[in-house]
Amino acid sequence: MLWDVEEGREVRRYNLPSQVRELAFSPNRCLLATGTYSGEVDLWDLSTGKRIRALAKDDFDIAAGPSRQPEVFGLAYSSDGKSLAAARGSTALVWDVETGKQIAKWLVLGRMAGVGFVNHGNSLAAAGQNTLHVRPVVSNHE
Repeated sequence: MLWDVEEGREVRRYNLPSQVRELAFSPNRCLLATGTYSGEVDLWDLSTGKRIRALAKDDFDIAAGPSRQPEVFGLAYSSDGKSLAAARGSTALVWDVETGKQIAKWLVLGRMAGVGFVNHGNSLAAAGQNTLHVRPVVSNHE
């Protein structure tokens, strides 16, 4: 549900997955990204309430063991809205919002708690267990 705080009324209802853990609005406020407890990342059109794209759940590396949790722990859009980053377990991923293609991926030791773009979207910061990783966003497809 999208709520207008100033007017105290509901603006629109969305048929989102019931287990949404993370939300991120695009800089232009046209898209909503959701991350679930089961590891899905979806893009939604805020004007229609319809899902535009499901980003690949299988893009994340999930190894067996108790330290590998499927839930999404962070979502962030780049300042230009062209890229979306997510953290899940020990994996950070970046997708091209328009195409849905993965453009960057890396693994870190430990579990991540969140992600955010820095340096005008040229780098991604990933926070985890007493660590902060900052790496340039370099496309895997170049």
